[in-house]
Amino acid sequence: MKVRKFRTRRMWSNTLLMLWLIPFAVLIGAIAVALTDSLLALVGIAAVAFIGVSIALFRDIGNRSTYIVGTEKLILHDGRNKLTVPMSELVDASMINRMAAREYIRSKSSGEGKSASRMKASDLIKDLTRFCSVDLGLTTFTFGMGRSMIDKMPQSKNDLVLLRLRSGKDYFLSPIDNVELATTINRLIGQMH
Repeated sequence: MKVRKFRTRRMWSNTLLMLWLIPFAVLIGAIAVALTDSLLALVGIAAVAFIGVSIALFRDIGNRSTYIVGTEKLILHDGRNKLTVPMSELVDASMINRMAAREYIRSKSSGEGKSASRMKASDLIKDLTRFCSVDLGLTTFTFGMGRSMIDKMPQSKNDLVLLRLRSGKDYFLSPIDNVELATTINRLIGQMH
């Protein structure tokens, strides 16, 4: 088998939500200008909108990763870090949606105590999503509005791949062609046994 290269998908949900909210903010600013005869409110709303869109863009661009699947190994590369996993170390690759991914993280992070669990959960999220470019909805800054919007989008159904290793480590991957990545990895794992 030749080496297959997969790239991560980009989801612009935070940016789209902010861009949808800007017309409402401008309307509120126009009403404030009409009532106060001062452009200060409109300038303030424009500044907040600019900062909001900038943060949303930064969050949506996130990290871009590459997944390289060969017959002997899988290479996960996020631009800064590179992880090489022998095929013999892989258990499976399963397609999963974001709601199930959040529940998976919650179930893995439940444990010792509230503060210990919260600390463990944040470390777990960073580790699990190290090579994932889409927002699972755990770190969104839209107070849950973006999460429910993302979960209902048709392209968000099973858009993640859960990669499980024999060592107990797991990674969420977000390839553009998730079905092909999961199928390729599982076929190679099957050929190893």
